[in-house]
Amino acid sequence: MASQRSEDVNNERPTRIAIAEYRDPEKPSPGIRSSISADGDDEFLVDELRRHRCVVTFHPWDCCNVRWEDFDVIIIRKTWDYHLKYDAFLEWIQCLEQSGVKVVNPPQVLRWNTNKRYLEHLSKKGVAIINTIFVDKGQAPSLTSIMQKWPKIVLKPIIGLNGHQVTKIYNQENMTAKQEAFQLMLNDSQDGVMVQPYMPGAQMELSIIFIAGLYSHAIRLQPGESENRDYRQPLRCHPHADAMTVAECAIKACPWEHAPVYARVDLVEDFEEGGYKLMEMELVEPSLYLNVESAVRLANVILKQPQS
Repeated sequence: MASQRSEDVNNERPTRIAIAEYRDPEKPSPGIRSSISADGDDEFLVDELRRHRCVVTFHPWDCCNVRWEDFDVIIIRKTWDYHLKYDAFLEWIQCLEQSGVKVVNPPQVLRWNTNKRYLEHLSKKGVAIINTIFVDKGQAPSLTSIMQKWPKIVLKPIIGLNGHQVTKIYNQENMTAKQEAFQLMLNDSQDGVMVQPYMPGAQMELSIIFIAGLYSHAIRLQPGESENRDYRQPLRCHPHADAMTVAECAIKACPWEHAPVYARVDLVEDFEEGGYKLMEMELVEPSLYLNVESAVRLANVILKQPQS
């Protein structure tokens, strides 16, 4: 394959790029969408890659009919079900790594970021994170005791995304039932559960996007006025200096020589202790809120940066 690739490069073969996503039942199966335009967050990126004469196709990450090693680059985007097939996802990432194909973000970044215990690493490196208790499977600390310190709490699976099984507890009513539900959540989890204080500032979450370790743009989620109270409108903004300090500290604390190709650092303003705290660092499949300019920067990095 290596000699074939060298021969193809000499013949100026277009770069073959696969965008790995989840298997959407509303899209064609097995999911090869070469003729269908990208949607939402990826539209500007795909347009820019195609402007560079790249052949871009879309494939479910868990499709057994895809020969991933035949691509030059694999970009991880909407793999929104990996937490439900976690072992299979890790095995797939390992296969990509062994094949030598360039993966964005790189496999070691993906493995690290799929488990939210990375927050422990960042905290030890001095990054200001939300106060967090990591509860292992088999343990079951008293929620009543925890809520003596934090009157409102949030429970999150350590391996999970898109709000899957996230539980908010706002009062101490029916605590026996809530404790039992907490135990069931632990038993059902892949690697335990995080307990955090509820942060009112999360309703206006601040996302700071980095490309190759450099600041690109920022988005604040603004609660909408529609009947759907869960909907939040993403608005471009200029982050405060203290927010940038936390975000840049998080990027620098990552355990690799080179910064991730793309990163979204999600922050929340701490109304009690002051300043901003890290909620999550999204390095696997985050919405990046790209526009034309940021898509150009990201495409250039993807095409020029070697696999690390």
